[in-house]
Amino acid sequence: MFCSLEILGSRSRIGFDRNFFYGHETCCVEICLEIPDAKYLPITGRIVSIADGTATPEEDYDSANITVNITTKTADRDCSFSIRLIEDNIYEGVETFSIVLMLDNETGVTVYRRRSAVSIIDNDDVNECENATFCHPTLATCINTDGSFICMCKNGYSGSGAVCQDINECTNGTHNCHPQANCTNTNGSYTCVCNSGWSANGVNCTDIDECSEGSHDCHMNATCENTEGSFSCSCKVGYTGNGTYCRDVDECTVNLDDCHDQANCTNTPGSFSCGCNTGWTGNGTSCEGVDECTLNFDDCHEQAMCINTPGSFSCSCNSGWTGTGTSCEDVDECALDLDDCHDQAICTNTPGSFSCACNTGWTGNGTSCQDVDECTLNVDDCHDEATCTNTPGSFSCSCTFGWTGNGTICEDVDECTLNLHNCDDQSTCTNTPGSFFCSCSTGWTGNGTNCEDRDECTLNTDNCHDEAACTNTPRSFSCACNTGWTGNGTNCEDINECDLDLHNCDEQATCTNTPGSFTCACNTGWFGNGIICLEFESCLHFLDLCHNQAACITTLRSYSCVCNTGWTGNGTICQDVDECTLNLDDCHEQAICNNTPGSFLCGCNTGWTGNGTSCQDVDECMLNLDDCHDQAMCTNIPGSFSCTSNSGWTGNGTTKLAKILRTLAVITSVFSLL
Repeated sequence: MFCSLEILGSRSRIGFDRNFFYGHETCCVEICLEIPDAKYLPITGRIVSIADGTATPEEDYDSANITVNITTKTADRDCSFSIRLIEDNIYEGVETFSIVLMLDNETGVTVYRRRSAVSIIDNDDVNECENATFCHPTLATCINTDGSFICMCKNGYSGSGAVCQDINECTNGTHNCHPQANCTNTNGSYTCVCNSGWSANGVNCTDIDECSEGSHDCHMNATCENTEGSFSCSCKVGYTGNGTYCRDVDECTVNLDDCHDQANCTNTPGSFSCGCNTGWTGNGTSCEGVDECTLNFDDCHEQAMCINTPGSFSCSCNSGWTGTGTSCEDVDECALDLDDCHDQAICTNTPGSFSCACNTGWTGNGTSCQDVDECTLNVDDCHDEATCTNTPGSFSCSCTFGWTGNGTICEDVDECTLNLHNCDDQSTCTNTPGSFFCSCSTGWTGNGTNCEDRDECTLNTDNCHDEAACTNTPRSFSCACNTGWTGNGTNCEDINECDLDLHNCDEQATCTNTPGSFTCACNTGWFGNGIICLEFESCLHFLDLCHNQAACITTLRSYSCVCNTGWTGNGTICQDVDECTLNLDDCHEQAICNNTPGSFLCGCNTGWTGNGTSCQDVDECMLNLDDCHDQAMCTNIPGSFSCTSNSGWTGNGTTKLAKILRTLAVITSVFSLL
């Protein structure tokens, strides 16, 4: 015997487990009741055999009306119920009748099958299924029938039963693989595997974000962008390539830079830099020529003229001098016969020029010579830098100022070496033939005998900040940030007296920082100059006409009414603001906003949990709040769930009892926490 009627599992579902086949050698159909959970007791009802088949009551089986009555946990399994089969020794093939379960009270349990068929197999029938040679030995099931048998291929196979072939669910489209999964046929079934770039169980596949997971192969100088089932790589600005390999773009070589014509372009990783050429100044994208002559940056000879050119300069020796300009030598006009001296005169070269002197016995300017008194006519042998004094029959020579000697021979006096000059202490003395000249040192200006410090501050050649004071110093200058500013003088930043508490505002005043200073303003309800603020309580001195949902604010010699947060109006009349209607709430998109006086409340929708401003999806599958069948798969979706029957099962995937039990389980868990 075996049990034909039972309450199954912890979910307490009662019903017939299967259809039953019995031979006449079996004395009866045994009926068992099993109650695994006493909280669903008592259960009362009847088990009835009815004549709705080919079998005849009282001839093939006993008609029965069995009372079901289980009241205590101790009787959780009762197999005392049975329907007797009657052996008549007459071959009648297979006869059937039905047994029906009728419960008086079904509270707490679900009847999943009320009726079950009973087949009585005549003893005279040959059971072909005992001979396994008719049906396929492994892929088919043999079912004996009256006088014959049926071969049925197992699930996943098709054919006559004697011959069974695998059903290719992948080819005929009967699988439930995800569109982004690969279906692989197996013997009697199939498998689903998500495609590359997707993950999950194959029935459900979600895109893998290779960029976030770091599983991409983009170059370090490329940007990764996720796509469905894959990703793409694109090189960053300043780089070129296919994204998995990026190389630096040499903007300088391919002329993609914006450097000035007079600037040098230097390539850098992902970019470039510009630097003005020698003789030019600027940021590289804009370059201006440096005037080396004006700024004394040239290396021209002291007897040469500096001429500024774009990006450089040129030097040209003065008249009477020759050379490159950076090096100049005196032109010997006498040696090169470039002078205009008289035939009876001697040409004497001088720095940058020449002089002509008539020969002894001649007088004149050298270009024109006449015989005359030696002194008057310069026919004496006195030195060029000597004075001739005529005497009777002769003359005398005396060197002129700045020269020394016997008159016929005169040498230059080096006033600089002998400290006979009158140059300023801040100048340089340079000896010249018969004299000297003075030139002020760098950072000083003047005629050399009187030198004054060059005032960079007055000349605006300093680099002090706009908010700094320039102070001239010998040969230089210094910068100091003005009051209210801080820094090194070339870079000054505003001091925020308000943040640093360096102000003298009243404690009832608001400090506002300004460039280099600050302002003080008395707060609302106070008056004064900001440094001293006095309170004026208008709300205490005047009749308060504000609405009960408004605040009275004292103003100078008066007051004002301002509606509280969540209310609107002129203060004397305030009306509730409906934040929900005006979309002023911060409720989550999966929450319902309910307006309240002066505020609002947020409540998460069904299938969501949280405080209303933040709602998270409830995973009914994980928390067992679904009503999916034991043979169904629960899939969580935002705000709900779905049930899908397992392979080999059919239906909508749900059962009413499961939902009731899970709800009771949640309620029980809640009460256990309380």
